[in-house]
Amino acid sequence: MSSLYNLPKNWKWATLGEITDTTSGGTPKRTNKDYWNGSINWLKSGELNDGYIYDVEETITEEGLKKSSAKIFKTGTLLMAMYGATVGRLGILKVDTSTNQAVCAIFNRFNLFNNEYIFFYLKYTRQQMLEDSFGGAQPNLSQGYINNINIPFAPFNEQKRIVTKIEKLFSNLDKSDQHLVHLEKQLKRYRQSILKSTFENEKAENWVTLENIFEIERGGSPRPIKNFLTDADDGINWIKIGDTKVGQKYIEFTKEKIKPEGLKKSRLVIEGDFILSNSMSFGRPYIMKTTGAIHDGWLVFREKMDNINKDYFYYLLSSAYMYQQFSVKASGSTVKNLNKELVKTIKVPLPTETEQANIVKQIEKHFSIIDKLEAVVQKSIKESKRLRQSILKQAFEGKLVEQDPSDESATILLEKITKAKEEYKKEMKKGKKK
Repeated sequence: MSSLYNLPKNWKWATLGEITDTTSGGTPKRTNKDYWNGSINWLKSGELNDGYIYDVEETITEEGLKKSSAKIFKTGTLLMAMYGATVGRLGILKVDTSTNQAVCAIFNRFNLFNNEYIFFYLKYTRQQMLEDSFGGAQPNLSQGYINNINIPFAPFNEQKRIVTKIEKLFSNLDKSDQHLVHLEKQLKRYRQSILKSTFENEKAENWVTLENIFEIERGGSPRPIKNFLTDADDGINWIKIGDTKVGQKYIEFTKEKIKPEGLKKSRLVIEGDFILSNSMSFGRPYIMKTTGAIHDGWLVFREKMDNINKDYFYYLLSSAYMYQQFSVKASGSTVKNLNKELVKTIKVPLPTETEQANIVKQIEKHFSIIDKLEAVVQKSIKESKRLRQSILKQAFEGKLVEQDPSDESATILLEKITKAKEEYKKEMKKGKKK
């Protein structure tokens, strides 16, 4: 929950529950087809985008609405994800929609505050909310917690000035970020263009098939794997594609181990072997710096000859040329897999060991420059995020725009909201409002 600090004269601390009303949505039974694909929009928490929401992925029927706790929220409603992977993510509706139960709707019933002002403050304080969130398998925020979030409440006109200033500054940063993202993509393309030109321009007499250079075998998985997992000292490293990431060169450790008898249905790789993903994100190479067992999502490449420069073959296997060759050989309609027998027939350039070393030297010379440029880009992206938080910090400390003494104070505004909420509750009890 937000920590309190000194506010400008006409501001006042208030809880979110004092200025808004909140509720959550619901999900009709998935098994009942009569509840789905109707005329009513239905939004999931994963669709919240920290911005305006103009459309949703699914719809429900009137019957689905009636037979669940789903409710229709009007355009302008502020939404927040309460749990799951997207906890704390926000959105402002630009279309009427219902939502699932993981979404908290925050109502500005009387238009006595600026929606974007609250949106930006909740975005600013999200990290604190995440730290405060609780739960076993996943973090979550209760409606009680959300209603007790402290808001630095500014006069209404100042709220509008603050939002206008934030949006202007953020717009400038957005343009800068777009340029940085574009530059980042260009640098990745430049890496591949270097590899492409390097290997495709090799002399024709240097080309041989992969089976001339490597023994290529497929991994395997003991089933069911849970029966073979172990924490014992004699356990063998269990190497899965999920433990790796794009751009990683070496595999030095694994998260899990299997019992030695699991090797009967797997394959042991040793330090220095290449392994290549052969399903899902196929064609990703890694160099082993550990000994372990590989599951059936890998191919292992073990050298047959001595004149192999590992860095040369890592760059070769990482190249767009090789990915194109792997794509041609991959089979399967839903999930593509690499057949080891077909992979063996792929031709690759094999220059002398000295030439391999010189090629690696040239590649790494270019890559060193790209690394430095990428570091500058990443630093700039981080600086942009820091600047956004700095802008929001200034905004909600009353330092982003000047105060206007003629603005109606936040105290009076809060009194109006309290009165409006009391009258609304009375009318609801009388049945005059639904």
